[in-house]
Order: sequence, then C-alpha cells, then structure tokens
Amino acid sequence: MIITLALAGYAPKVRRTFAAARGRTIGASEIGQCMRRLLYLKNEGDPIRGAQRNPDHVDGWGNPTRGTIFEIHYWEPALRAVYGSRLRFAGKMQRTFIKNHLSATPDGLLTELPDNVLAPFGIANIGGDRSLIVECKSVHPNTRLTEPKPAHSYQVQVGMGMMHELTVHRPEYALVNYTSAADWSETREYPVKRDPTIFATAQRRAQQIMTAGIATELPPEGLTSGGQECEWCPFSNACLGNEQKNFIAMNRRRKADTETKATAMQKVNVEVLQRSVV
Repeated sequence: MIITLALAGYAPKVRRTFAAARGRTIGASEIGQCMRRLLYLKNEGDPIRGAQRNPDHVDGWGNPTRGTIFEIHYWEPALRAVYGSRLRFAGKMQRTFIKNHLSATPDGLLTELPDNVLAPFGIANIGGDRSLIVECKSVHPNTRLTEPKPAHSYQVQVGMGMMHELTVHRPEYALVNYTSAADWSETREYPVKRDPTIFATAQRRAQQIMTAGIATELPPEGLTSGGQECEWCPFSNACLGNEQKNFIAMNRRRKADTETKATAMQKVNVEVLQRSVV
C-alpha cells in the first residue's frame, strides 16, 4: 500500500484544470450523460438542487490520469511535430468555448489540410475551410470498436458547433482517435460528419439541465436506459431513493443481472445516441 497511496495522492497534481466557467456549464464530454446526474453534479452543496454523494462512492483516478499523460506528453507533441502551427487549440493553447449553458474544450483543430485528407475513409472532400477537429482517447486494450462511441461522437459534434459559432474556423468533420493503453502503436481513427441539429439538441439539453429547479423535473435517464449509468453514478442513492418505484426496479435489475456488461453498455451507447437527436 506504500506505493499505491503515493500514486493515488499524486494523481490530482497531474490532472488538468480548466476555466472556472466550465464548471458552471455542461461540457461536451458530459452532455450525453443522464440529466439528473448532471444536475446534481453541477449543484453540489446546493441544499435544494444538489444532493449528497453516495457514502461508498469513490472517484477513480486511473483512467483520467492515463488520458491526461498520454495526451500532454505524447499525442499533442506528436501532432505538433508534424503539423506545427497548423495545430490550433491544443496543449498549452487548449481553449474552452462557452455558449450559454454549454461548453466544449476540443483537444485540437488541424487547419489548412488537403481537401482529400480523409480519402482513406471514403471522404473525397472535407469541405468547410479545410479544418478538422481532432479528439484524443486512450482505451482499454480489450475495447472493440468499429465506429466512435456515441458519447464521443456527441462530444465532437458540440466541438464543431462551437467552432462554427465562436471562431472563424468552419470544420465539417472531426476525427476521433483511439489509442490502446497497453500498446500506443495500436491506434484507430473514425471521422464524424458535422450535424447542426445535434449541436442544437445539445444546447437545449444543457439549458434544460441548468435551469431545472429540482431533480425530479428531469427524467432519470440512467435508470430508463437500463441502469448501467446508475451503477457508477455518485448520486444514485439520492436519485433513486426519492422515487421508491425506481429504487425497487433498480434492485430487481441488479439481482436478475440477465445481461452481460457488454450488452448493458451497448444499451447505454444507444441511449446516448438517442439523446443527441431528440
């Protein structure tokens, strides 16, 4: 435990910090999550809109720390070495874009690219101003993907929308990059085409969450999508305990456990995708 405690204690020191305003908005990486969870998260300490965290909840530090170290010390320098000043809003120049109740902090924007840069993916012309949002993700080596995760597609849609709204850049595509945490030479890339309707939906979701008076004004999306999100939600006791029928249904689902974790996660992915188009 001697080394374990040292590693855990050091993790907050290497984690990135963002503008305080980001905490008062719904971030692009959060927008597809359960509405109630986000309301509680953004209002911790508020006696009316907030809630106490589950006493047994522990925030894991391993995955976010791994992602931060990979992005800062390898991914961004690697892109900088190839693209130079054409890589914008990355590394020390990373920027949080805010519009009303929604925010986005893209990992980077590549500019002045060839029209056919995405030809290997069957895209003849990237359009726009020949710029491309790029997003860095490190994943468990056993992760199996044939397309970007819905939450990540949603995230870059918000990033592209922010670029169009708040900068001179006009990206029509984003590229989500997945790198194996076990072997950094194992990488995959998936393009995402901009859809303005998804950005509009994200803005409406963010407004609904941030202006809700109490949690019960918002649907318990984690529960209705199968309960997988509830299992790692720090506010599940407050949320489900206030609605006994939900609490009973949640316990029944846990005891039955008829679905594999992979199937349950697939349901979450489908639900997140639906949240981006409703």
